[in-house]
Amino acid sequence: MNMHRILLLLEHRENRSLLADWLSRRHQVLLPNLATINAQAASLRPNLQPTNQMTSATATSSGSLAVSSPFDLCILDGQALHRLWHWVQACKQEADPLFLPFLLVTPRSSLNMAACHWQWVDEVLVSPVEKAELQFRLDVLLRTRQLSLDLDQRNGELQTVNTQLTAAIQRSEYARLEVQKSETRFRSLLESAPDPIVVVEPQGQIVLINSETERTFGYHQDELQGTPLDRLLPQISDEVSQSAALSRPLSGAVIGCWARRKDGNTFPVEVRFSPLETPHDSPEKRQHDDRLITAIIRDVTVQKQAEQEIRNALQAEQELSAMKTRFVSMVSHEFRNPLTSISLTSHLLEQCSEGWSDEKRQEYFQRIKKTVRMMNELLEDVLFIGQADSGKSVFNPTPLNVVLFCQELVEELQTHLGNQHQITLTVEPITVEPITVEPITVELIEPANTLDTHPAIAAPTVLLDAKLLRHVLINLLNNATKYSPQGGHVYFSLIRHPNRVVFQIRDEGIGIPEADQVHLFEAFHRAGNVGSIAGTGLGLSIVQRCVALHGGTVEVVSKINVGTTFTVTIPVQP
Repeated sequence: MNMHRILLLLEHRENRSLLADWLSRRHQVLLPNLATINAQAASLRPNLQPTNQMTSATATSSGSLAVSSPFDLCILDGQALHRLWHWVQACKQEADPLFLPFLLVTPRSSLNMAACHWQWVDEVLVSPVEKAELQFRLDVLLRTRQLSLDLDQRNGELQTVNTQLTAAIQRSEYARLEVQKSETRFRSLLESAPDPIVVVEPQGQIVLINSETERTFGYHQDELQGTPLDRLLPQISDEVSQSAALSRPLSGAVIGCWARRKDGNTFPVEVRFSPLETPHDSPEKRQHDDRLITAIIRDVTVQKQAEQEIRNALQAEQELSAMKTRFVSMVSHEFRNPLTSISLTSHLLEQCSEGWSDEKRQEYFQRIKKTVRMMNELLEDVLFIGQADSGKSVFNPTPLNVVLFCQELVEELQTHLGNQHQITLTVEPITVEPITVEPITVELIEPANTLDTHPAIAAPTVLLDAKLLRHVLINLLNNATKYSPQGGHVYFSLIRHPNRVVFQIRDEGIGIPEADQVHLFEAFHRAGNVGSIAGTGLGLSIVQRCVALHGGTVEVVSKINVGTTFTVTIPVQP
């Protein structure tokens, strides 16, 4: 494997040492004497002249720094760039038209200091830098460097061929045969390239393509010859035309854009332009307008996918970190208070209960049991979320009288709520073909008049998972009462259709801010307007997962200080 030569110019000694050790596994690392270079950099003059060969550790008479051996890529930090930008400029000018990459690695705090010299670097990474990101950038720059070297070599050969062709036209039949040989060689050079190569006129018309262009884009040579470059690169033609109009060569320019195949499909590419001398005149009289331009087109789909995967992984890591933070905060809060209550109640029973009646002792024991039950329910919620996310949740549908189920659930909740809130359950009729029906009447213990009755099919039994459905309705009804003012009404509607069951719960509470609605079903997320109202942020996440196991949907409509309506739709067999 060919080891590339990487020059390190980092002021920070530890960073330089760590980076050198890491790079030396795959590359040859050059570490010049920074003290000598910094001392010499102070004497550099702005009017740099490129030298014949790049060498590092001494200052030339023209003011440029030299390195003891050639390098393929230089990594430097903001301080080095600030001191040595004249040398960087000289190296770039000396290497032109070859691509000599410079990679700037600097902390965000030093960006302003280095900003004025960014035109001399090819990539900027803000430290701290992930190894994967650094490796990816190094690979791209080194591959581009190698392509530049290959292209320069081939351009030299092409120029030689062009010279031979010019001489052959002015000579005898023998010279014309030489021209044919040169043309064959020229074509072989194009055909040996691994990427599509298109030769265009300065105005953007295609003159020549290689077979890789035909394979990649699906066109034949005859279909493209004389057509504008924007047939292949819709976004690039203006760049070529403007360059010709301004007599500004595109040599070494790399442009990222989208390419379009014959079938209309598009894909991301990087296009590198280089001038190609034409044989119409002598080199001294050659005008810029006579130059052809070679465009090397590289498909970067895989690179773009890798970049997107890195971004997705980073986003997932950030989301996981945020979720862990919310989880720790929630557990700390939701367990500390119950444990404090248990500790205090136990202390009172131990120290002060001798003169208490059995009823009072029993009351304190019930407090402890209730607190333990709440903590156990919280643990079950957390475990349920984990099982659902790992695909281990159990879905066990059984025949269920959904009306009776909802009646008993409302009675249970209303008993605990007392007169603080009133839940009104409405059972709407089943919309099916006419049959004999009996009215369903539901009587609640407390308070009265909390159920509207409508005619419905007797014993409307459907296949549902009662445990999961209880999770759904308990969480939605608890939220409706929790975030409603004391004495407020909660309206619970059960609507039975031939192929689905709809549960609708509406309150007149504080509502949910629009910005929080997109995050409602994320674990541990709570709306920004809940204030001091206790909660874990798990309820709606559990609702969403339970409904999903049924193959149903959850919809929410909410307005601040007006109320919230949740609609759960679950498909059932007709």
